[in-house]
Amino acid sequence: MGLAMSEPYKRRGSNSQKTTHAVPPPPESTSPENRSTVEKRFLAPGVTLGPLEDGDVHSRLQQDSLPRSINDLPTELLTRILHVVLNRVIGLPEAGLGIYLKTLKNLALVCLRWKSIIRDTPTFWAVIDSKSTTREMQYMLRKSRNCPLTFRHVGRSVGSDFADFARLNMARCFSLSFTPLQASQAAHLLEYPAPTLREATVVASICDIIEPLALFNGQAGALEDLTLERIPIRWDSGLPPMLRRLEVSCKTGVSGWFPHPPTIVAALSGCIGIEVVRLSGLGMLEHSDWEWPEVQESPVELPMLKDLRIENMGVAKSGGIVGSLRAPALRNLWLKESHQVDSVVPLLHTPNPLLLQSIQRALARCDRIVLVVGKEDFTFNIQGEEGQVHLAIGCRNPDELGSWLAEKFASELVLISEVRLVGGSALPGQEFGGLRKLLEALNNVAVLICPYVEPIADALVKHLALPYREDDDLRWHCPELRHIRFDDAHKWPELALTMFRERYEPSQKEDEEPGLGTPKLYPCPLDTLQLGGMKSKHPETFQEIARIVGEEVLVCGGGQ
Repeated sequence: MGLAMSEPYKRRGSNSQKTTHAVPPPPESTSPENRSTVEKRFLAPGVTLGPLEDGDVHSRLQQDSLPRSINDLPTELLTRILHVVLNRVIGLPEAGLGIYLKTLKNLALVCLRWKSIIRDTPTFWAVIDSKSTTREMQYMLRKSRNCPLTFRHVGRSVGSDFADFARLNMARCFSLSFTPLQASQAAHLLEYPAPTLREATVVASICDIIEPLALFNGQAGALEDLTLERIPIRWDSGLPPMLRRLEVSCKTGVSGWFPHPPTIVAALSGCIGIEVVRLSGLGMLEHSDWEWPEVQESPVELPMLKDLRIENMGVAKSGGIVGSLRAPALRNLWLKESHQVDSVVPLLHTPNPLLLQSIQRALARCDRIVLVVGKEDFTFNIQGEEGQVHLAIGCRNPDELGSWLAEKFASELVLISEVRLVGGSALPGQEFGGLRKLLEALNNVAVLICPYVEPIADALVKHLALPYREDDDLRWHCPELRHIRFDDAHKWPELALTMFRERYEPSQKEDEEPGLGTPKLYPCPLDTLQLGGMKSKHPETFQEIARIVGEEVLVCGGGQ
C-alpha cells in the first residue's frame, strides 16, 4: 500500500461503500434540543459540536429526519468523531509506535467517504512517530500542509532519519513526546527553535550530557507544558515565559544538577502564569553549603501557582526555593527528603512565610491529619478543604520536626478531630518527644486510626494511659477520644491491656471512704474499638479488654 499515490489506501477489487450499524434516531424535532441530542448520541463525553457557522450544517441538523447512521452525519461532525477516535487511540497506555498511522489506514478502509475525509483533511496527517519510514514521513508532511505537527518517539533506539526530520521541522511542532535511551539523542532536538511548541515531554533513561542545554535556543514562546527527566538545562537562560506546568527530574546524574535557589527562583519569575512546579533532585548529591543570605531580597510573586512539589533537593535548597516565593493561590505544597539530613533547621527556622501560610491554610478547614513517625524520618500530611501540605523529611532527629509543628500550630492542631498514626522503626530507648508534643497539641481528637504502631506503641500507651495534673486536678490526654482502631494490637497485647485498664477501668479507691486518695476523672467512653487480630491470637486479653470497655463497643468496631 503506497503512500505516494494520489489516492492512498485504495481498496483493491471493490468500489462498494461500507457503512456502520445504524443507531436509533433521536426524536424528530426542529427544536434546539436536536443539537444536544446529537452531541449526546454521537460524540464522546465532554465533546461538543461548537458554534454552527456553516449554513449547510445547520440545515442538515434541522431536517425532519435526523441521521440514522454515522455516515448520515455532516462531514464536519464525522471529522470530529474520527479525530476523537484517533486521539483516544494514541492516548492509550499500551499504544506503541505506529499505532496512529495504522489506525488511520484502517479507518480509511471503512468506506469511500471516510477515505475521502481522511485524505482531504490535513490535521489527520499531523501526527508523526519514529516508526514511520522516511517516505511516510515526507508524505504526511505534505498532506498536513501548514498544520501544527506532533512528533512521537517511544523506545530505547531512535533512528537518525526521524531525529533529523523532527529537528528540521521543529518550527512547526505543536507537541513533542520523546523517550530516548540517552539524553544526548534528544539534545539537538531540544536546542532548536520551536516557536509554535505548546507541550513537550522528554524522558531519557540515561543522562550522558555534562553541559546543560539552552532550551530551544530561547525560542519557545508558546510552550505551556514541559516535562524533562534526566535532561540537564541551563536555568540561568530563563524558562519559556508562557509555561503553565513545569516538571524537571534528574533521577541520576552528577552533583550540581540544580543550581542554587536564587537562580531557580529567577528563572521561575519570568513565568508569571505558571500553575504547577515539580522539581526532583538527587538527594545527597544536591546537598550543598549554600546558606540563606543575611540580607534577603523580596519574594518573587507567582500569582497563579497552585501546586509546588520539591523532592530530594536538600533541605537548604528546598527551604531557599519555598522561602523566596510568594504564591497566594497555592493549594498543594509537597516537600520530601528521602535521604537523612543532620538538621531541618534550614527549612523550618529560617524566614519562610509561604511554608507557614500553606500549613495554616490546610489546617484551617481540616478534620484529619496523617503522622508517620520513625527513628530517622517524620511525615506530616494535611489535606483540608483549603489545600494540602505534605512534609516527609528523613532526619537524624525527627523530634525536631514534630516539636516545631506542635509549637507553631498549636491553635490549629487543637481543632483536629481525626488522626491517622503510623510508626516506623525505633531506636532502643527512643522517647519520641516530638510525637508526644504533637499528641498533646491534638488534645481534642475523637478518632484515632493506627494501621501500624508497634515501634512507637510504648510512647503512645504512656500518653493515653497516664493522666497529668493541671490546677490540682487530674486530666487525661485526648479526653474526647471515642473511636480507636489498632490494626496491629495483637503484636503488643500487654501494652494495649495496660492502656485500657489505666484509662477506662474504675479505680478501687472509688469504693473507699470519701476523702481517701484522689478521685479519678474518666475520659469519654468509647463508641467503637477495633483491635486487629487480638481476638484470634490473644483471646484472654481480648476478653479482658471487652470487660473493661464493654462488648458492644468491640462489636461495633468489627474486624477483631
